[in-house]
Amino acid sequence: RIVNNNNDKLRILIAEDDGFQRASLVDLLEMCNYEGLAYSLKKLLVIDTANGKEALDELRKENAAFDLVLLDLYMPEMVTLLPANKNPKGGLEVLTAMKEDPQLKDIPVFILSANNELQSVAQCIEKGAVNYFIKPVHVKVSIEIP
Repeated sequence: RIVNNNNDKLRILIAEDDGFQRASLVDLLEMCNYEGLAYSLKKLLVIDTANGKEALDELRKENAAFDLVLLDLYMPEMVTLLPANKNPKGGLEVLTAMKEDPQLKDIPVFILSANNELQSVAQCIEKGAVNYFIKPVHVKVSIEIP
């Protein structure tokens, strides 16, 4: 459970290199911002980034104060890049950097990945991720019409 004690907007960072999936996550979270679809999310501020470097840059901005990070496991633009510009540990590098940073270590991180291997899940949880969602993430939304 995410607790936002300052009654400000709930700040969520999405770090996803696939533009379609990033836009889908933003849309889903914005839907939750409407009254009636989510009981506790009255105000959201969603920031989206396309790679690990952008994610860390956003997280380290002065007064960023994110409440949650949704982090793709396969992120480009990190220290060790593969020839295809996809570093399979890029998201893990971001997670590790966050947990080693006193300003970022307490931000909950949910990993998003198509990799459903138990070793990958365990490694992310051991590194400090709160949860691990296997893509595609299926969400059920029910709307009651009066």
